[in-house]
Amino acid sequence: MIGTGRNTCFQVPYLVYAGFGSPNFALGFLSGDACYLPRAAQQIVMQGIFSVMDASQMFEKRYDDEEWVRPECIIVWGNNPVASNADSYFGHWITDCMKLGSKLIVIDPSLTWLASKADLWLQIRPGTDCALAMSMMDVIIKEGLYDKDFVEKWTYGFEDLAERVAQYPPEVAAEITWIPKEQIIAAARMYATSKPASIQWGLALDMQITGIASA
Repeated sequence: MIGTGRNTCFQVPYLVYAGFGSPNFALGFLSGDACYLPRAAQQIVMQGIFSVMDASQMFEKRYDDEEWVRPECIIVWGNNPVASNADSYFGHWITDCMKLGSKLIVIDPSLTWLASKADLWLQIRPGTDCALAMSMMDVIIKEGLYDKDFVEKWTYGFEDLAERVAQYPPEVAAEITWIPKEQIIAAARMYATSKPASIQWGLALDMQITGIASA
């Protein structure tokens, strides 16, 4: 089974047949069924819109457009856009924002180039991204760093969310993720107090059973 391969989808079965003699191959017609579709569905359900990080890529004048405001903080979670440029999102947009003053949080087991330049690098234990997300939300809610007006007017079930994420305080998440609790708290505060802030999507949350609920 393969995910979205863009222009490399057709080579995979050839390589599988030639290398392993396997007759098993599944694409599901839409190759993004394994990754892109869950990600898009999560955004529509949770946000009502299909969103990407705003790095002025949609503006003709780019950084000279008066309507654009650079993100104060960018989270790069479980991907390496400088190398992969997934879904037509070019990594140099992030580095451009960094040059303009955006702070960077990278969540990745590997020390990527972006991680080496980040204000905070959270070297997470693979497969524990949901616990980290829950813990960061717990910090943000308990410290009152969320947009209270937005929550009051536009959300449903916030009290249930607060109760659920309270099961993952930083000290608990630290044991699960191997990230020091001080870094979890610092990342949550940096993201929540930055106006505006953005998360450059990856597959770290998408590909887990509890991904949509956590994201």
